[in-house]
Amino acid sequence: MSQSIKSTQWSNVKACANPIFEQWLTEWREDAVQKNSKMQYVYGKAISSLRKYPLLLPNGKACLILEYFGPSIAKMIDRRMQQENMSLDDGSQGFEDLADSQVDPYKKVAKKRQKKDGPSANSSQSQDDDDLDGSQGPAKVTKLQKRGGRTYVPGQRTGPYALLVALGLRESKPGYRGYMTKTELVQESQPHCESSMSRSEVAGGNYTAWNSMSTLVNKGLVRKEGNPTKYLLSTEGRELASKLLQVDFGLKNSDENGSQSSATSNMTKYRTQLEPGQFEIILYVDTSETSGRCKKDEVIGELRKNGVKMEVVRLSVGDFIWVCREIVQAGHSSKRLTISRSAELVLPYVVERKRSDDLAHSIKDGRYHEQKSRLRRTGLQVIYLHEEYGKGQGDFGLAEGALKRAIANTQLVDGFWIQETSNIKDTCSYLTHMTRHFKKMYESKKVSGCTKQEWPTYKGLETPSETYFMTFSDFNDFGTKKRTWKITEMFARHLVRLRGLSISKASAIVKQYPTFAALMSAYEECSSEKEGEMLISGIYFGNTGRTIGPAISRSIYKLYNSPTFPK
Repeated sequence: MSQSIKSTQWSNVKACANPIFEQWLTEWREDAVQKNSKMQYVYGKAISSLRKYPLLLPNGKACLILEYFGPSIAKMIDRRMQQENMSLDDGSQGFEDLADSQVDPYKKVAKKRQKKDGPSANSSQSQDDDDLDGSQGPAKVTKLQKRGGRTYVPGQRTGPYALLVALGLRESKPGYRGYMTKTELVQESQPHCESSMSRSEVAGGNYTAWNSMSTLVNKGLVRKEGNPTKYLLSTEGRELASKLLQVDFGLKNSDENGSQSSATSNMTKYRTQLEPGQFEIILYVDTSETSGRCKKDEVIGELRKNGVKMEVVRLSVGDFIWVCREIVQAGHSSKRLTISRSAELVLPYVVERKRSDDLAHSIKDGRYHEQKSRLRRTGLQVIYLHEEYGKGQGDFGLAEGALKRAIANTQLVDGFWIQETSNIKDTCSYLTHMTRHFKKMYESKKVSGCTKQEWPTYKGLETPSETYFMTFSDFNDFGTKKRTWKITEMFARHLVRLRGLSISKASAIVKQYPTFAALMSAYEECSSEKEGEMLISGIYFGNTGRTIGPAISRSIYKLYNSPTFPK
């Protein structure tokens, strides 16, 4: 019984009668998704309508009989047909030019059915098997590309761009096995793509940047082989990836023999390059570690006792980082002085120190997730240093075991390294040990600087004699809290500066008067000054059922309508 049901379900799966139009609409929809255009929904509806239509359509104009097809889409199809040198007036839809193996069995059936004015319902059952192989399609699509007369170049930081760059970079590394898996591609291409490779950015949608892989396969730039699927560049794809790497990263791709080519010798002149002996590794300590409660911990004193070379600076994210800084000779003296601030390169590690009480407070006020998000965006390996404090005080107002669960999630979900210390001396001992370890690891290497955008590419190019680090200015600028405030938000922030005006009251006011202009317009409509003073006194705020009150209403009115504001 179950076998008959399965066979019936399989037989009901029909191929689209107009596969070329379906392919073009799919490409346009993918482009619209990448541009965050609402046309993606229009194309999606058109594709669904096209798949339901069982007859061949000779051109775009003929598609107007279908639902969700308008003059614009029809003209796009006709224009694309002209570009591909297709003449489909005979209803064959240019199968002789279609570069996909699924067309061969269908073309024979289509020509037979033209005399009968209709195609067969099950005309291409073997096309799915041909698609799985994927070996014939790419080679023939190259011919289709040439007929179009245009060279395909993906937009910067789009899905196809990121996938080609990831494949090109992997080929340039030693030990390349000749292919990449989907998991590897998703992970290594994500830093080069603005859209997510694994998660749809449209609520309820299924499209991700990974779907653009089908475009590369159809265009013959990437080949799919084996099961599980292996992805590798074709000859045309390798040439395009090499051009992208040269233009955007200054790198040369691997040659035809698969040997690794080094990082480009034509690096931009402004790029910082430090030879062994020209730099020293210094621990940068955030100013927050030397003020407030932390001042009592005497972090600086402990580090100096251990002989750690350090400097207190303002870090936009993290509490400790290690920096390679250029050493310049002071005259003819043998004493070396670090005087250059321009050549500061950040080692790929950032430390976030959290005492138990501070961790509990950050969980309560929401800073916990926000700080971790900013740390992840640095692209560096995060070391989450948890320092025990206040034994016997439980979890500082949190549920039992909440701190341990938070630390476990930080390690397992966020991928941070966890370091547990018992007190401030233990913390400083760990920082001292790591500083000495990094000196042994990097002081014998040549180091070169790169920007934040280049870092995902260059961090994988480390060799025994050379490595790449992000510049300190890029690291600090990127980690700075930046936000574009809306007018309503700025208005609310302005209101809460008044004494007695809480956030909940300001939220209630801007809900009724979203902008300063809206409030001033309401004041202008008041017939008297007294009416203006009481304008917002009756607005309810919060969940208590209380109103703003006459005092605050009067203060706001005088603030915006009086030449002087009484203190």
